[in-house]
Amino acid sequence: MKSTIFVLVMCVLAGAVYAQGTGPDLDVPYVNPALITIDGLGTDWEDPTVYPQEYMLSSTDAPEYFGIVTGSELSGPEDFSAVLYLGWSTDNMLYGYSRVTDDILQVGVPTNGACWGEDDLEIMTDAGNIGGDYRVGDLDAEFAQQWGIRQKAGVAMGPGGNEDDTVCHIWAEADAAWTTGPEFFYAVLDYPTSTTAATTGYEFKLALWDEIGLSVGESQRHDCMATYESGAAIGLGIAGDDSDAEMGTRDTQIGTMGGDGSSFWNNADHFNDAYLVDNPLYGVVVAVEASSWGAVKASLK
Repeated sequence: MKSTIFVLVMCVLAGAVYAQGTGPDLDVPYVNPALITIDGLGTDWEDPTVYPQEYMLSSTDAPEYFGIVTGSELSGPEDFSAVLYLGWSTDNMLYGYSRVTDDILQVGVPTNGACWGEDDLEIMTDAGNIGGDYRVGDLDAEFAQQWGIRQKAGVAMGPGGNEDDTVCHIWAEADAAWTTGPEFFYAVLDYPTSTTAATTGYEFKLALWDEIGLSVGESQRHDCMATYESGAAIGLGIAGDDSDAEMGTRDTQIGTMGGDGSSFWNNADHFNDAYLVDNPLYGVVVAVEASSWGAVKASLK
């Protein structure tokens, strides 16, 4: 029955790709993957010859992009503060880096499914900007997805814990877990050295999908170049979960979608509209051979 309902919904929505998000619009500039080393440190993103710094979002300078989605108000920047860099590329990946500072670090819930109750980073994608309830298919992730990045280094898994023990995961049925393999979702963290005033760097690349099936052969990657050229929006949202008082209990969720986005976990209408835009520092590169990566980066210095 779920499959039948999903097919009917997709037929009704076919061709209905339009801006419909909540919260402020996001501008996501092009980045050349040859210039981004995913190591959790963010040095490439902070390089003004690689990333146009005017697109960097800061909870101090642009608080409208770090609204309270759900939970209690923050006591101040020491409670939670962050910067966020986002980029797209012609390899049909979303790239990003976020550095989060938190007064109390809580990490270690036993399963990926419960990690909204610890300190982590969530990424929501609806590349076709279909909108609506995306928990209607067999995978709960066919046309829109809720992803997560955990701080799991050194965390022991408890009884009943998630056996794959992954940093990158998807909130979906188990048959969708193949999408979190490193060729599709890859993240490196710069881990905090303290559980108080803790600063974490999350750096990632994530495949964008128009449709997810049981395997890559049954799925359809999103064409970022076509979206860029058309000027259409994708659905996108970034949120941080903040647990202070008790492990497994989320005190606050801070996200780009703000207070109107509290149903993002099942409804893609609650994502932001995000536009794939030019990088004013260099042109869009369709493909770069591995042997030329160093030369390309050196030419921008």
